[in-house]
Amino acid sequence: MFTFDQLRSLVVLADELHFGRAAERLNMTQPPLSRQIQKLEQELGFALFVRKNKRVEITHAGRVFAEEAERLLTMAESSREIARRIAAGAAGLLRIGITASGTQALLGGILERLESIAPGTEVTVREMVSRDQIQSVSKGSIDLAFVRTDPTAVGLASLPVWEEPLVAAIGRRHPLAVTSRGLDVEDLAGERVLRYDPTEAAYFHELVGRLLEGVWTRPSQQVTQIHSMVALVAANQGIALVPRSSARVGMPGVVFRPIIDAERYPSRLLAVWRKENANPAFPRALTVLRELHAALGLDHRTGANRA
Repeated sequence: MFTFDQLRSLVVLADELHFGRAAERLNMTQPPLSRQIQKLEQELGFALFVRKNKRVEITHAGRVFAEEAERLLTMAESSREIARRIAAGAAGLLRIGITASGTQALLGGILERLESIAPGTEVTVREMVSRDQIQSVSKGSIDLAFVRTDPTAVGLASLPVWEEPLVAAIGRRHPLAVTSRGLDVEDLAGERVLRYDPTEAAYFHELVGRLLEGVWTRPSQQVTQIHSMVALVAANQGIALVPRSSARVGMPGVVFRPIIDAERYPSRLLAVWRKENANPAFPRALTVLRELHAALGLDHRTGANRA
């Protein structure tokens, strides 16, 4: 089988058509160059060059093969550079899991920052519920998950990267929708406030429960997804307490009003990953996550699974 050194010798000699000049370009003497070409011709089974006294002419087959050899060398060099960049974390594939609404205010900024510090990294995004994200991270089928609560699985690390208050999503025809002031939780007393399912949406179920502690509200439907909450509000089925970023999606017939003191019970989003993640592209992502965490001003040592 021919070698890359033989192909390189062929390409240079085909360009120079002179053993002396070709050997000089290759930083070698003429005898080794001649042996390289002879071995290549023996391997191929046909002549690449015709030697006439001190002149060298390339055969038609030699010219065709030299063009292919040049393409092979270019591909090999390109592949080596790609592999080097992947090993350095400047290129590669990063797999991210998200919930339907969890990263509305965050994902765009993360992708833009990754593009700026690792422009060759391809990012794939998969929408999954938090439980499936944690399982996928543990198995290594995704590199990064964004969930609401700390994972308990061994070998995982997490970091808070976003927090925001809850706001009230109110039907446009509701009396509370006409005011632009912030709502006190007491304003919701006696209202039909949609609740989150205590099993499938335990995080928001508990969060809303803490915010409305001591406030009586009328019985209502229990829902799992935030976008379903907002859809029910649009259908005049009640008021919903949702993360502030939900207002970005927008829905006809729904207005969003701030809640006074809602900052006491912020909705948090955590990034979760395997501690033993060997993906060379991951350290760049971790840099972005730590930047987001630092912007929150939180102590990264709080919590059992913090990195």
